[in-house]
Amino acid sequence: MFFIGWRGHEELPAGLNCADLMVAPAVNEPFGMVYLEAMACGTPPIATTTGGPARTIKPAGHHATGWLVAPDDPHDLARTLTTAIQDTAERQRRGTNGRQHIQASASSPTSSGPTTSPTASQKTSDQTYAMPSAPGVPTVANPTPR
Repeated sequence: MFFIGWRGHEELPAGLNCADLMVAPAVNEPFGMVYLEAMACGTPPIATTTGGPARTIKPAGHHATGWLVAPDDPHDLARTLTTAIQDTAERQRRGTNGRQHIQASASSPTSSGPTTSPTASQKTSDQTYAMPSAPGVPTVANPTPR
């Protein structure tokens, strides 16, 4: 896992397109646009069962789009990360579901979100990149888009 540090909004699609997961376990995130942006890029998110993500991420079933963890529970987060990292096929399935969900719920052809991102099945790297959502997180590595 690589923490790549704070990036501007203009770099978000490129970062999400090269990521295997987008992890942002914020508590009480009111809406969570970044989770929707991740899904639009075919990158399944991991979020908490609070706020907006609890209403927008489908955590189970045939149409699952990501994972939800209990807030302030590092053990649940660690278990979910381990499960998600070890199961490439499930990450790809949830990534594809998320992208299809966002495309189906887009209100118009000009809705915001990347239109040229790879599908989850095109993501072939075994490395996982984490994009922190707060300034001041040290940069460990810069991802290379796949």
